[in-house]
Amino acid sequence: MKHLLYWFLGYTVLGVKYECIRAVLNLINRYHVKVIDMRFSDESARIKIYAREEKKVTSALLSEGVSYTVHCKKGMTEHVKKYRHRSGMIIGAIAMFIALYVSPMFVWEINITGIDRLSEEAVIDILSGEGINLGSFAPLVDRKAVYMNILSKNKDISWIAVNFIGSSANVEIVERDYTTVSEVNSDAANIVASKDGFILETDVICGRRMVDKGDVVKKGDVLVSGIYDTEKMGTRYVYSDADVYAIIYDEFVIKVPLENTKKVYSDETLKACGIKIFGKSINFYKNYSILEGNYDTISREEKIEFLGLETLPISILSTDTLPYTNKHVFLTEDEALERARLEFYRSLDLETDYMEMLSIEEIYTIENSVLIYKPVVEAIQNIAATAEFEIN
Repeated sequence: MKHLLYWFLGYTVLGVKYECIRAVLNLINRYHVKVIDMRFSDESARIKIYAREEKKVTSALLSEGVSYTVHCKKGMTEHVKKYRHRSGMIIGAIAMFIALYVSPMFVWEINITGIDRLSEEAVIDILSGEGINLGSFAPLVDRKAVYMNILSKNKDISWIAVNFIGSSANVEIVERDYTTVSEVNSDAANIVASKDGFILETDVICGRRMVDKGDVVKKGDVLVSGIYDTEKMGTRYVYSDADVYAIIYDEFVIKVPLENTKKVYSDETLKACGIKIFGKSINFYKNYSILEGNYDTISREEKIEFLGLETLPISILSTDTLPYTNKHVFLTEDEALERARLEFYRSLDLETDYMEMLSIEEIYTIENSVLIYKPVVEAIQNIAATAEFEIN
């Protein structure tokens, strides 16, 4: 960074004979000249000073009869003098700096998150209709108007936010949650138990409560009825809606063979580098030609910052490729049990919607070189399930 500062301020390198060094140093101290660098050899010395001090120092040296030579002059002002007759180059350099400062104000990349039913192409079409597309000038986008227009015209979107970071437009979307009521296919419905359980709490929105706190229910039992029998109005039918929380017990079965495979990585790391400009990727280096066999990849993208700007529409891309072979290994009982536990907790994260886990009881056996892991989970869960029926 200091070299860049020296270049902007400009500097001069003066050479003096070795026997004149003492006189030169005395002059520098007398005139309070800041020396950037000083290097000595057997016959001479080179002194680097700021360009603004050059005239003062050279005048003092001449007045004292000290001879000197100017080895070089560097800096922005010297470059301007050198290329002052090449107006095209100067205009091009100015245009480049202006482009670097202005380009982050334009949208060169659109990132969309939060979509499930909607496609990315459909969202891009919606944004384009509101003036947000590649090349849009971000400061002119009225985001409040964009939100109102998109939400009023597109019933599948319940919330949207657009954040401009550098040259990227980051779009966050929450799709509309179509509740069970909007998907009603029958005249009425009961709420039944999806699992066996011990009732803790019922929150009935619509329907007739059939169970109370402390009741034990079986899978399929009616928890909330959609049928009302009244003396004045006779039988009424409603589409029940309720949450019923219960203590349940779930048993999982996970099998891990004791004879298994393990990844063995080679010592060689294959690398590829490239650059991404305005959303387009260009590779400029890699130390391999064709990939064969098994391998894992680690990809990185590093945004480039420039002179205080948040980001430029330029990124450095790098990919590490790690070749590996599958080696047969025999797991110990503890190793197999650890693998089974990892698979069990992964299943909990992906497949369950417990309100709270109360306890886990572990049971496992080994049969025919296979570890069979059977954890039993005690948890609190909403066991309400809708069971529609037709009115005859």
